[in-house]
Amino acid sequence: MFNTCKELTKFRADLSSLTDGTNMFSYCDELVSFTSNLKSLENGYYMFNGCSSLTNFPYCKFKSLKCGEGMFYNCHKLSSDHLSDANLSSLENGISMFYFCYGLLSFDVDLENLQIGEDMFHLCYNLTAFNSNLKSLTHGSEMFLNCYNLTAFNCDSPSLINGYGMFRNCYNLTAFNCNLNHLSDGR
Repeated sequence: MFNTCKELTKFRADLSSLTDGTNMFSYCDELVSFTSNLKSLENGYYMFNGCSSLTNFPYCKFKSLKCGEGMFYNCHKLSSDHLSDANLSSLENGISMFYFCYGLLSFDVDLENLQIGEDMFHLCYNLTAFNSNLKSLTHGSEMFLNCYNLTAFNCDSPSLINGYGMFRNCYNLTAFNCNLNHLSDGR
């Protein structure tokens, strides 16, 4: 709908009944401020992909969000402050959701229904701490790949089956607190 609107800087509208936001704002490079209620959003597939200037995102209560694949991909300036009151407890697919969001310093959001987290935080190289409920996570391939500064990881016991390269290149990881008793692929 608004994808590649390169000069759009502010968006304010009632989207409370929106259920599918696929590519809705992709590559709106100059979008700085987004104000809307997305409580009914179920599919956020690459919704804000490439919104590299997005810094003001005051509403993160995605009560119905199931697919967040690529939702904030390349949103470099999205920070931990923007997610402090986020509700992602219904999220099931988080593939590449925060890929290359290097503004994230910490992540303390409930992901209790997340099943697929492949590349979810790939290249979030300023991420230092992760604390979440991942009890439904089964596929976490390269979930934290190249999170160079991640030092602390805490989660509830996931149902993780595939953890291929999950923490590859997390050079500074010093504290890991998680039970991996279901893990079958730990390459």
